[in-house]
Parts: sequence; structure tokens; C-alpha cells
Amino acid sequence: RNRAETLSPQVTTMNENQLNQAGKYCVFQCCGETFAISALAIRNVTPVPELSPIPLTDRALAGLAYLHNEFLPVFDLSDFIGAGSKGRNNAQQMLIFNGDEGAWGILIDQVLGLESLEISFSGRRDHAKDWASVNGGSATFREHFVSVIQPNDLLSLVAGQLRGHWQAMNEPVTAAPSLDPQTA
Repeated sequence: RNRAETLSPQVTTMNENQLNQAGKYCVFQCCGETFAISALAIRNVTPVPELSPIPLTDRALAGLAYLHNEFLPVFDLSDFIGAGSKGRNNAQQMLIFNGDEGAWGILIDQVLGLESLEISFSGRRDHAKDWASVNGGSATFREHFVSVIQPNDLLSLVAGQLRGHWQAMNEPVTAAPSLDPQTA
């Protein structure tokens, strides 16, 4: 491989015809689990670029990526999924989304396909208070159970996690009660 190929990873972009087909979902694996997100929500898929870690932040924020002349926050969902550090080393790709405040990405193991799925939609709408509220429904794909993720709810969940982490860091530290009998 030449230097240019090493520095700029190949990006797979779904063409407009693929995206306009109603009911298409990007099916992917993350931490060994199978998920799907509406193909219309995904801007592109790329190999995981070099990530710059952000000091003193929650583990949900894997770091910042510089890709196509923009900085993207990249999120690691392994703690939300319940995989802990087990799934972190398997991330080979990144899904990139357009959000109201800019692009963002999530680390995934791999894309399995762009598929039409028959989804059983969940009636639960808790506005991203926990991982279960991000799940908009379920389906099956190649004999795998698939959780269908709502990307806006996912972003709200991760943003809330980060906000809570940063607020906790800004709270004043109170002194622990003294164990010295003379000062108690």
C-alpha cells in the first residue's frame, strides 16, 4: 500500500438509489450483537480512523476523528450494550451520522448488509433514558435477533451520559469526615 492509501482509509458511501429504497436498514454487529439502523440515517461507513482521546471524559466517547476535513465525536457503545471492554478491540468500522449539531460516529465490528427487514416496532418511547429506550423494535436477519436502533435517541442517550459525567466532575469535592478522635 502506498502512503496515500494508508493515510486516507477507504470510505463506503451508500448511493442515493440505495437510500431511497423504502425500508432499507444497515445491519451491523457491535460487540458481537446484531443491530440495524435506517439506512437513511447513515451518511457513510468507514474503517476506524485514528482517534484522538479526550482527557477526563466518559468512556462512551472513544475520541475525536478527523475525517474529510471535519472533526467527529466517535462513541463506543460497548458499556451501553453491556459488553464492557470485551467488545472494544473488535471495532473495525465506524458508522457516520448527520446530527442537528454536526456529524458523529459509532464504532462497530462490521456492516453485515443493507437489507429490507420486517420489524416489530416497540411502543416504548422513554426519550433515551437507558439503552432499552434506544431500541425502536426488533427483527431477524440470517437467524440473528436484531435490535433496531433509533439514531436520534442513541445520540441523546450518549450526550446525556457525557453531560452527567462532566457535571459530576465539576461538583466540589467535600472533605471526608475525620477519623481522628481528637478532631471529631
